Amino acid sequence: MNNIISISKSPIVGLTTAQISALTPYNLQSANTYGGLNHISGGYSLDSVDSNRRYHPDIKKYEVFQSPEDVLALSVTWKRLQEAKQGHNISNLFSEELFKHLTDTDKEMADQIRDYFSKKIMVWKLKNNRFSKFRNDLNEFVHSSDKKVVREDMLGMIYYLPYFQEYDSNLDEVRIQVDSKPNRSLPTIAGESRLLIPLRKIISKRKSGVTNHYWMKDERTNIAVQFVFEASNPLEHIWSSLFSARDILEVSGSYYFKNRDDFEYFSIKNWKLENI
Repeated sequence: MNNIISISKSPIVGLTTAQISALTPYNLQSANTYGGLNHISGGYSLDSVDSNRRYHPDIKKYEVFQSPEDVLALSVTWKRLQEAKQGHNISNLFSEELFKHLTDTDKEMADQIRDYFSKKIMVWKLKNNRFSKFRNDLNEFVHSSDKKVVREDMLGMIYYLPYFQEYDSNLDEVRIQVDSKPNRSLPTIAGESRLLIPLRKIISKRKSGVTNHYWMKDERTNIAVQFVFEASNPLEHIWSSLFSARDILEVSGSYYFKNRDDFEYFSIKNWKLENI
């Protein structure tokens, strides 16, 4: 087996009532992206491979990497440290420092993530869903008999799997509260107003940035409605406060259907908050 020659890296106020009622997609921009299994990249400040970094002495560098520990468990450890605002000096999954923070709980979580995606893959196959390169790689990785050996080009995917599993598990909680396969013959009218019940805010983390996904359901039809905002938007906290404080929000706009893995829901264009 040839040694790796090329090395790839991945870098990483208060308002008045009148101002709040004027919120629209033009001043509270929606990214309209979906943070799920269709998105993958090298990720944040986490370098996949860097010969200048100090690795654990037992790491063997080839076209595939053999680690002394479960690589997915190391990814779980890295996510845990980042959320605790620790480990900022750790830049890759094979950093010797990262191994020092690995716990049995992280290993158990890695097994849960594998089991979660293994079941998803089984459902996709039963439904004859299309398999992208990502899904093929995911299938190969989660069903591998050796948790400590991984191809270099899978490291970006492995880094994101704990985030994807967390997002999709939260989305599962949304799906059981709505009609996930609604009647598409229901009329939709441009500019119509609907009463929406807040369900769950889910944070999506990808290389392109962090977005906050707000899931609601239409009171009349029980159909899910998704709003997506850039976390960096300076006005996003206003929407977040309203979402948390109100039992119902009235939102007018152009509602249209979207579909992901047999989950149908509304997205909305040119929306406006009413009666705020």
